[in-house]
Amino acid sequence: MTPVLGIVAALEMEGRWIRASEPLVEVCGGGEGRARASTLRLLERGATALVSWGVAGGLDPDLEPGTVVLPDVVDTNGSSHPVDVAWRDRLLMRIQGRVAISTSPLVHATHPITAPAEKTELHRQTGAVALDMESAAVAAVANEMGIPFLVVRVVVDAAGVRLPEVALTMCDEGGRLKKRAVFGLIFQPGEWRGMLSLGRANAAAGLSMRKVWSAAGPDLALSEVQS
Repeated sequence: MTPVLGIVAALEMEGRWIRASEPLVEVCGGGEGRARASTLRLLERGATALVSWGVAGGLDPDLEPGTVVLPDVVDTNGSSHPVDVAWRDRLLMRIQGRVAISTSPLVHATHPITAPAEKTELHRQTGAVALDMESAAVAAVANEMGIPFLVVRVVVDAAGVRLPEVALTMCDEGGRLKKRAVFGLIFQPGEWRGMLSLGRANAAAGLSMRKVWSAAGPDLALSEVQS
């Protein structure tokens, strides 16, 4: 039986990086609870393999915006959520040489980590090179159901960069950009430089993820996974 790919993304922007209509996609809006709910909806829609897809915060100072991370997921308590190694290896073979890649761990964060000092400490404590708030929830559902799981994330805010606080309020609960928030930036000139830098990083991230999708094929190299 051919597995059916289901993808969880936090933001509408991340969903636009997917260049095919075949996968089932849920944009959760961010956070562990919403990610789990979206993952369960994917199972109801027929998904039999899961991907956590989108941006990540950088923790390793060697990783620049646009670096693609294909990690196992770890928690701050030391527990681990491994991905399907054979699936990841096939994807690696298809995308190597096209984008910068890391396969080192990604850590689950329960809240946004925006300050460089916090990122440095989290990197020291866990050895993780990046963080997000959704992948652990997707992994947990995959483990509960005994189905393949993969993380495909891309660094946006580098380890030494402070994520602008205003960036955390730019999207609504559905992961969509709020036009009112964008307009409000006009009256916050102190945020302009940080948001322009973030915009460039988002562009680099989007370029990398589109390259990943183009090189990997419409199922992200899933087709050889046996269900």
